[in-house]
Amino acid sequence: MDQVEQDIPASNAYTAYTEFPLRTAVASSRVLESPRSSNTLVAWARLCRPPTLVLGLAPVAITLALLWVAGKHLLVFPIVCVLLSVALVMAGASMLDEYLEFERTVHRRWNYNNGGSYYAENVLEGSGIYPLTALRASVTLLGLGVLVGLPPVATGGIALVMLGGLGLVTAVLYSSTNFALKRLPAGELMILLTLGPGLSVATALSQGHMPSLQVLEVGLALGLFTLALVLAAHLRDQEADRSMSRRTLVQVNGQRGSIVLYTICLVAAYLLIVLVALPNEASHGALLVALSLPAALLAWSGVTRALAHTARQLAVRHMLRAYIYFSLWILVGLFVGGIIVQAVALIQGHL
Repeated sequence: MDQVEQDIPASNAYTAYTEFPLRTAVASSRVLESPRSSNTLVAWARLCRPPTLVLGLAPVAITLALLWVAGKHLLVFPIVCVLLSVALVMAGASMLDEYLEFERTVHRRWNYNNGGSYYAENVLEGSGIYPLTALRASVTLLGLGVLVGLPPVATGGIALVMLGGLGLVTAVLYSSTNFALKRLPAGELMILLTLGPGLSVATALSQGHMPSLQVLEVGLALGLFTLALVLAAHLRDQEADRSMSRRTLVQVNGQRGSIVLYTICLVAAYLLIVLVALPNEASHGALLVALSLPAALLAWSGVTRALAHTARQLAVRHMLRAYIYFSLWILVGLFVGGIIVQAVALIQGHL
């Protein structure tokens, strides 16, 4: 649990809960009375980090739209299974990350924003939810995600099993153990591959189709945009990451080099979508992604120029919003382009 980094022996991980039961009970009763933790359902929802679920669902939805535009036959049941599986695994991984970050930082409340997560403070602390209950819930969600993801294996075969297994291992190891991927530069690379080409290829396989070049390009574009979002978060939290000995790409490349890499990721993401939309047999509607450029430029300006911590926090939120717009306009463009193509073919068939 990384207690070594906090100069706390591993055997003292639950000191705050075992040595002072009376004080803990009083504190818990006060917490439960506070407005912040009065709604337990909201606290559980925040543990799943709803804003970040789109990072997993967007590649699935856009890949399905791309297959539909290409005239591929889609299977409804595998679609539902893949969407639910991705949502459950990501929610479980986020909850597991919140639990582990709570255990790592509960003894260091003096250090502002220890996390490096998308929230300014740990969600568990003051939520009224017992940490071990959150741990059990996270494992349950991960298990349900695996079970729901089994039916598409019938169409995806062994390749889908391997991709799904790799994705699950990545989700668990991203936060777990003293060698968590989130503390290493390899963590950003795994995010790029898993939340980009990995999900796109797995979605195509779940429909019984071999992934095309366009599927790979769309997946890589979304993965690069996700990496840009993670770089923005690490640029915001570089002081906290340094104090926790997290060797992220920002720590390795420095602020200037990381800003350059961040910019390259954004530009490459848009160029890849242009490559997807330009061929004659493709849906040119994907070019509607240009409508997300204002949001992306606003986020880029904040990430590269913001100095105050509050301004950097706002810049990361703008990046997440830019990703949503980026994905949404690709999805809308593909659907609109596909509908137009089908309508023209229908009209020509009647003439």
